[in-house]
Amino acid sequence: MLTAQITGPTGATKLGIASILTRLRIELVPASMQARLYLVADEPDEQAAVIRQLRSSPASRHALVLAVADNASPAHVREALAAGADDYLVWPFDPELLLFKLEQASARGRLKAG
Repeated sequence: MLTAQITGPTGATKLGIASILTRLRIELVPASMQARLYLVADEPDEQAAVIRQLRSSPASRHALVLAVADNASPAHVREALAAGADDYLVWPFDPELLLFKLEQASARGRLKAG
């Protein structure tokens, strides 16, 4: 089963993302556990630092990282991608779009369940 963590403050966006992951049968794991997928839902100004931290940690270095925001400027998107995010999603996003991105990442060898 694919495991995931959502970073950022608890709020409507984080709860909405959690609901989508549950519907897609993706297991949410606590921060104390390793995940294969990270959805970085921090404020856009904080995302790059969180992504760099994930990329520098041996436990999450090779995980798939998707940045998510509802109010990101093009500059924030570029900054998140430059920091190491694999892709960017604008909230609210369609669950099918997330599923498509996960399938594409898997096809490219960027995502493996387990």
